[in-house]
Amino acid sequence: MIRPWQPGPAAGSAGPLHAVATEFIVPGWRARLAFMRRSIAVGRQARASEGMVGMLLEADLRRGIFRTVSVWTGPEAARAFGRSGPHLEAMRAVPVGQGSIGAWEVGADELPIGLDTARARLVAVPG
Repeated sequence: MIRPWQPGPAAGSAGPLHAVATEFIVPGWRARLAFMRRSIAVGRQARASEGMVGMLLEADLRRGIFRTVSVWTGPEAARAFGRSGPHLEAMRAVPVGQGSIGAWEVGADELPIGLDTARARLVAVPG
């Protein structure tokens, strides 16, 4: 399942912009379903967050692999989103196994960012 690129409140912002990609495994069906339920609120939070330029989500429920790509007006906006509201609650509530993250500067003319581009930026995070 892919939720395609969705613009945020800061769509159309000039660069440089801050891109963030994540890939993580959620082990077990119960945790995967809990993640998907919570992702609805997290998506709403992201789409309403100050500094959100755009985002996408890919979910492979069978394998429990989830990938996100989000673009922000700066790293401060990305951190504020990650450390608050439904996103923070989901991070605390849903067990996550192996994961990777990447962050980089991107120009407005490079949007939307696809999953292939994002995967090339991922770095493993110790579990």
